[in-house]
Amino acid sequence: MRRVGVAVEGPSDRVFWTRVLGRQFAGAGCWFDIRSLNGRDRLIREAPGLAETFRNAKYEAAYFVLDADDAPCPPEVLNLLDEEFKREVTRQPASLRYAHVCVAFRELESWILADEICIRELLNFPEYCFEHRQGPPPAKAKLVRLCRERGFSPAGMEDRDFAKQAAGRFDPERAQTCSPSLAYFWTRLCDRLKPRST
Repeated sequence: MRRVGVAVEGPSDRVFWTRVLGRQFAGAGCWFDIRSLNGRDRLIREAPGLAETFRNAKYEAAYFVLDADDAPCPPEVLNLLDEEFKREVTRQPASLRYAHVCVAFRELESWILADEICIRELLNFPEYCFEHRQGPPPAKAKLVRLCRERGFSPAGMEDRDFAKQAAGRFDPERAQTCSPSLAYFWTRLCDRLKPRST
């Protein structure tokens, strides 16, 4: 069994990733220890110690999924990390890293919105199209607005039931084509967990 540690910001993120990763890696001999740190600041503060906990438990790798929020770019979020830990998570090549920090630009909701089929099915919104434009992608406020317009209130990724429903339809392979920050996370994870040759 290949064990992987994943740290996320909040409880609904944990619900979402537990379902998505469990489905995507079903039958691949992987088990994910997904932990909610109840906020970005705490996740940033506790990331070095949590990486060490995962390492001591002989986990294959550790992933830390953060929202960019108001930061203009992912490197600004990395600058909030402890200096030694930041060196570890930016070591090149990426294949030599134990811990990986992946920043959802702007928020996890932007990754959900990037999967057009997920949103069409989830919100019964057949004409939905992801906005391909320059500048920050749509995120939390847009998803909540769409939910309200489609009669899902309260909703959005703060709602655990909604997060579970979104996870059931979300396909990272589809969504990564519209989201470079998701593609970064998904590529790092899949590269580490691709089947080993015998």
